[in-house]
Amino acid sequence: AENNHKLSIVFDPKESLYHKRLADFYNELDYTDKALYEYEKAIELNDKDYISLLEYGKLFMEMEDYFNSKLCFKKSMILGNN
Repeated sequence: AENNHKLSIVFDPKESLYHKRLADFYNELDYTDKALYEYEKAIELNDKDYISLLEYGKLFMEMEDYFNSKLCFKKSMILGNN
């Protein structure tokens, strides 16, 4: 499954959804560093992706980085309500 997600990114590296899907995959496996990287990439490519921001914030909360978690949650709520 990981290779399929990576292959999608190779074909279209600027498609944020592919990075989000790979991040979700890594998150399910508790590969936190890899998930953080891919969520960050997804958000860079689509700054309106409030779901990736929410998941990104959850990972920060799990790492007890409450400052960044709060920032992500706030931005996610603002984007999600628009």
